Amino acid sequence: MNTQTISIDPETFLKTEYMLPPLPAVVFEIKTMIEEDRADMAEISTLVGSDPGLVVQVLKIVNSAYYALPRPVTDLKYAVAFLGLAEIYRIVLTLSVVATLEINEESALEQFWRDAYFTALTGKFLVKRMEPGLKAEELWSSTLLHDVGRLLYVKFFPVEFEQVASYCRDNGCMVEEAEQVLGFPSRASFGSLLAEHWELPEQIVKSCSSHDETSLKALDPSSPEDAFQRMVCLGYLTSRLSEGQLDAEHAEALTASVIDFIRWDRPQFDELITAVSELREEVNAFVSRLT
Repeated sequence: MNTQTISIDPETFLKTEYMLPPLPAVVFEIKTMIEEDRADMAEISTLVGSDPGLVVQVLKIVNSAYYALPRPVTDLKYAVAFLGLAEIYRIVLTLSVVATLEINEESALEQFWRDAYFTALTGKFLVKRMEPGLKAEELWSSTLLHDVGRLLYVKFFPVEFEQVASYCRDNGCMVEEAEQVLGFPSRASFGSLLAEHWELPEQIVKSCSSHDETSLKALDPSSPEDAFQRMVCLGYLTSRLSEGQLDAEHAEALTASVIDFIRWDRPQFDELITAVSELREEVNAFVSRLT
C-alpha cells in the first residue's frame, strides 16, 4: 500500500493551517452561566431554542436509551427540568462540536455516531456493573467525543482515513495499530488537539487522548481517581470487541488484556460481551433517528 506522510505542526494545526470556525456562542454562554452560578432554566431553554435544528437534535438525544426517561419529552423546558442544566450543556456541547466540523461525508458521520453512541451506552452499562458510585450521565460527552479525532481525518485527510480503514479491514486489527504501521498521526492526537483548541472540558481532552489499550494499562485498576477514565477506556475497548470485526488473534489478545486489567474470569467476561452486544439494537435505533 502506498502511503503519504501527514505532516502537521501542533502549534499551527487548526489555528493557521486546517482552520476551523469557533464553536457556537450558545455553548460558551451556557457554560458561563453555569460557572457563575446564575443559570436559569428558562433562559437556557431560550438560548438553545434560538436554534430550532439544535433543539430537535437535543430532544432526540434526551429521548434516547442512554437517559431512559419515563416518558418521551417533546419540550426543551421539560428536558432541562428532567436532566438538569449541566447535562443539557454537555449535550449541546457534544452536538455543537460535531456540527461545527461540518462533515459532508454522510456514511463516515453516521459510522462515527454509531461507534460513539455504542461506546457511550457500553460505558453506562459498565458503570452500573463496576463503578456504581460514578454518575453515568457525566460520561456522556467524554464517551461520545473520545474518537472525535476521526472526524478530522475525514475532513482534512480523507485518503489517509480510508487507508487506515482498509488496513483494519484487511488485518482485523484496531485502528491504533493501523495508524502506527502506516506511520500516520493517531486519531487520539488529533482529538486532543481539537479539544484543546476549542477549550473543551479537561475530561474530554483526556478521553480524546487516552482511551485505547495502552491507556487502560497505564491506569490503576482500583484507584478512585482513575475510575472515570477506566470507564471511558473499557467502554471503547469492550464495544469494539463485541462488534466482531477483529480477527481471532487480535480479539484474543485484547480480551486477555482487558480481563487481566479488570480481574474477571473468562466466563464472566464472555457474559459481559454478550450483554454489550445486545445494546446494538438501541444503537441502530438512535443513529437512524439522529441522522
